[in-house]
Amino acid sequence: MVLNIEHSVDYLSAEHIEVSFGVQYDGLPQLNLSNMLFSVAEDQLGAGQAFIEGAQEEIVNSIAGGIDGVAEMLNDQIDAFYVELFDRIDQLVLDPLYDELGAEFEAALAIAQNDGPDLFRDYRATYADPLLDQYVYDPDNPNDGLLLAQLDQLRGKLDAPFGIVQEIDKRLAKLEQTLVAITGQLYVTQNGIEIDLPDVDIQRVVPGILSKNGDGKRDVVVNIVTALIGELVEDPLGAAIAEQLTEGETAIQQQLDELLAEAEPTLAEIEKIVNDLREEVTKIRGKLAEAGEIHNALTAILDEAEMEIKGVAMEVRATADEFLDELEAEYDRLYPTEQLEQIPNPFEEYPREEVTALLRQKLVDEVGAAPFVKKIQYTLKQYLYDLNGTVENTIDNVFAEVNVIIRELISETVVELEKEINPMLSDLSDTVGSGQIDGVAHFRGDALTRLRLDGSFEWQVPEPLQFRGYMEYLQLDSDAPGSCGGDSGDKLTEVSMGALDIPLEWISPGMRADVGAKFSMIYAAGADLPVYPAGLAGSFQMTGGELGFETFTIFDLKAAVAFGLHENYIAAGAGMIISSYEASGGIFLGKSCSADPILLIDPLAGEVIGDGVFLGAYAYGEAWIPISEAALGIPASCMFRVSAGIGAGVFYFVDGPVFGGRMLVGASGEALCAVSIRGDVSLVGVKDGGEFRFNGRGRLKGKAGPCPLCLKFSKTAKVKYDSKWSVDL
Repeated sequence: MVLNIEHSVDYLSAEHIEVSFGVQYDGLPQLNLSNMLFSVAEDQLGAGQAFIEGAQEEIVNSIAGGIDGVAEMLNDQIDAFYVELFDRIDQLVLDPLYDELGAEFEAALAIAQNDGPDLFRDYRATYADPLLDQYVYDPDNPNDGLLLAQLDQLRGKLDAPFGIVQEIDKRLAKLEQTLVAITGQLYVTQNGIEIDLPDVDIQRVVPGILSKNGDGKRDVVVNIVTALIGELVEDPLGAAIAEQLTEGETAIQQQLDELLAEAEPTLAEIEKIVNDLREEVTKIRGKLAEAGEIHNALTAILDEAEMEIKGVAMEVRATADEFLDELEAEYDRLYPTEQLEQIPNPFEEYPREEVTALLRQKLVDEVGAAPFVKKIQYTLKQYLYDLNGTVENTIDNVFAEVNVIIRELISETVVELEKEINPMLSDLSDTVGSGQIDGVAHFRGDALTRLRLDGSFEWQVPEPLQFRGYMEYLQLDSDAPGSCGGDSGDKLTEVSMGALDIPLEWISPGMRADVGAKFSMIYAAGADLPVYPAGLAGSFQMTGGELGFETFTIFDLKAAVAFGLHENYIAAGAGMIISSYEASGGIFLGKSCSADPILLIDPLAGEVIGDGVFLGAYAYGEAWIPISEAALGIPASCMFRVSAGIGAGVFYFVDGPVFGGRMLVGASGEALCAVSIRGDVSLVGVKDGGEFRFNGRGRLKGKAGPCPLCLKFSKTAKVKYDSKWSVDL
């Protein structure tokens, strides 16, 4: 039974709105990213302050700062992204222009009062127009003007203090800090916050939300849960629960430990995703370096923008001229020439803030509408849109897990709540139930750009299956040249659904998996069918357990498929053990707009082929053969086993063209059921057009003694060649 429905506007500004909503059991608190981060941004008390106490202020500010920074780059309203440039123009151009226009009007008025020429005609010709030529734009000398000089810095060195690359890199650095604030630790120094161990004195080390202490426990999650329960549950109940959570070995503490243990597989999966995202951000920042992919694209855009930048300066000059024209007409009407002594200085009547705001708004509007800025935004969206969506989705997953822990802890400790919803549709009542749904909506400008729903569900398939899932809606549009994801001018809606690390006990004990589905729709205004499907995709990946059959066992299973206007592919991979023989492999066929399906079946190959559109095929297989049994006739067992591994693969993609191969060699051994060791070397080589890239990885791991008291060791070395060699031990 649904007992309570709530919604709230958590954050509101001219460009950005966050709305949270939920269907929930009465008395249970609702937690989501917007509630926490944006109430903190507004300096509100309550849950936001409790979250700060649990996670520490540096963590909260780092997460909010990274999200806001990327949103500024992707926002169609560009004033936030170029705010430092606009502020600099205020300081060097608009403010001194206003001051000198006012001072020179006093000089012109004094001349007119002493039987000089017409006041405004003299003022415009002798004083105002030369000032506009100097500060804004000179039609007779189109390369002059301080405003033009400042705007032209956009076309100068991209890594200059106010250059575009610096602005992008600053925001990507904040995004990297956001990811570290989730899984790593922040170093507070006198110079600010560092994400890597600094050379200067460290004032404080702040652990991230999912970081573990020396005992492997996620203390920050516990602190957040404790602080929020103390705030969100009414006293004296809330205070009593929070106190029990801090007193050590109590029944409530044991329940919290059990809930954390249940959530650990999902939290570990999220932690891995966050670490992968940080690597992706690092790669993108590398592409900003001189001669990097993004750097070259921006250079090409700005090299062609000279006339557009002059056009911006011309429009600001026209606005200034219109202001003076209107001022002259108004003064001619109010103050006849014979009353010059009564004429006030208009720059005292019109304050600096009003005049400079008029010119700045025109500047912002013209820069925002300039074709070169649209091209820059399109380039950034190509590299950052999907990344930003994944980051926001991952952060929402973190908070969804914390939300579930709080709800379940309260429900198990305080009240006995019904776990199923009464049947709503007759036949569906036998298969589907729902306990709770929480949501958050992201608006940018007038558009709903993202809708996220998290829920707990129960299915009968055929045995009871409880899991936590999500649904996500994304708005995508293109005003730039066509790409793999859509043609020029396309407006698309993308909906994703799925669940992370769900238990599949009804298939096989201990089996868990990630499942997902995605479909997109295109809007065609004026067509007979204004909305029609553009594509459908789905994926499945085992994350734990195994699937046993009579003669073999599957320990790894993953697949992805997509059909539509822009993507059509099949990708699948599997790993199995037949007797003492181990085999695995994967295949990709078709066209994909990203490397995701290839990364699913082979992360190492996915790393070296890079990003872009992939039209072609990939195939790989490997096997581990117990040579102690095959060659010596000794049955393979934990008492004695020596195995050798070998693998090979090949891939070819039309664009480039890109072709290459994949190889693996390895060996493993086990003795007396107490000592084991395994090592392998994987190599991937790819030729993309005239460039050659190489990626390799060597791994060595082993253990000695009976587990869980065994001694384990593991070491990985990475070798990479991309114009130069690099080794990461």
